[in-house]
Amino acid sequence: MASPYVTKLIKDTGKSASEVEKYWNQAKKIASETFGKSENDFGKAEYEFAYGTVMNMFGKKESILNPEVFLSSEKSAKEFIEEVISADFNIGDENPVINNHKDDEEETKNEDK
Repeated sequence: MASPYVTKLIKDTGKSASEVEKYWNQAKKIASETFGKSENDFGKAEYEFAYGTVMNMFGKKESILNPEVFLSSEKSAKEFIEEVISADFNIGDENPVINNHKDDEEETKNEDK
């Protein structure tokens, strides 16, 4: 029977069980190296890291927008943001055009009357 994390990954990614299992095993190795722990010593943080790693492998990074991800990471805001930036993650346009002059335009229209 698949672990709860694998079951959730299958649901969240829409990938087959065999494909998810393959990436799950890779992610657990990465988590083991990152945390310096064997899988036998994994806790919630290590398994959630592995879950996030698989999501990233499948190109599904939207979980980073969930505040619970930050809160459960036990990282400072600076560390978490640096991790997000290093993951090459962005939201929408990097340089959005913002029109802050609408009020100025309406004042000009009213003055012209």
